[in-house]
Order: sequence, then C-alpha cells, then structure tokens
Amino acid sequence: LKAGICIIPFCAAPDAPITQSHQEYMLHDSEGKMIHVFDQEVDEEFVLLDLSRLEAQEYIRSRILQIIDDWGYDLIKVDLLSYARGPNADVADVVYHDNSLTSMEVYRMGISLLKEVIESSPRDIILTSCCACNSPSIGILRSNYSSVGHLRRLANQFWEDKIGFKRLIKSWASRFHLNNTAWTNDF
Repeated sequence: LKAGICIIPFCAAPDAPITQSHQEYMLHDSEGKMIHVFDQEVDEEFVLLDLSRLEAQEYIRSRILQIIDDWGYDLIKVDLLSYARGPNADVADVVYHDNSLTSMEVYRMGISLLKEVIESSPRDIILTSCCACNSPSIGILRSNYSSVGHLRRLANQFWEDKIGFKRLIKSWASRFHLNNTAWTNDF
C-alpha cells in the first residue's frame, strides 16, 4: 500500500503559528491588510502565502519535504482552489512582495516549486492536483481533478444540468492533450 495526502499548500489558517509569527509571508492588499479567502468546500477561511517572497517559498519547501521525508507519503494531492480563487479571481487589490510579477507568474512559481521539491526526492513521489488553473499549469502539473459535487448535491441533476457531468467531461477531455494525459483520476 502507498499513502497519499491532500493538502492546501499555499494557504494558512489565520491563527496558525506561521501566520502569527511571519505575517510578512502572507499576501496583503494595498492598505497592508492580509488577504483572506473563504473556501466553501472545507468551510474555512484562509490567508494566502505570498509566493513571490523567497521566505514563503522556503516555508512551503520545508513543509513538502516534511510530508515526503518525515511522514513518508508517496502521493501528494494539492488543492489549489483557494489560491486560484484568491489573487487570480476574487481579489483585485493584491500587493506582491515582488510587484513586477503577475498573479499567473506567481501561481506558476508556486506550482513549479512543488514540482521541483517532489522531483528532488530519491523516492518516486506522485504529485497530483485538484482545482488547478488549467492553462497556467501546462507543462508543470500532469493531472488535475475537478468536480461539480460542490455545485449540485443531488446526483440526478448532474447529467442534464448545464454545469453538470456532461459539460465537465467535455471540458476536461478537450484539455487532456495539453499535458500528454490520457486519463485523469482522483486518487
């Protein structure tokens, strides 16, 4: 058997030790307030790490290495919804540490960091994702899972609903070739 874990790598709880001790690692708005994003899937509020800051990248690197080396996980599924919805969509007033970067460049820096850490392991670690931004992830993430489960709770609505299962299949299948992927599955 192999062990897998799902994490939300670019977020922290507002009361987490890293948030309290290193507020400068987090994304802020132009007034200096930390940016908060509410994730309805897990019913939690998060603050977002500023991936343009090297110290925040090192923090993420150390946490991924802990998961691989200390905890022994073989598969890491990263949920990227909060970061994709935060600086890339919901929040217009984002100030990065490196303000020369766009939100997409910062996003790609983050997922490139994950890939780099995973590939540096002597073990065969699988990196998979859910709710990643499709186009900016090309060439970095090999699989991506998405679900309409949070949009519609009744199974009989999936097939005919305009944002249901048929549309989901068509959308994902049309992008498989972009990452040389024949099948995407949620572990």
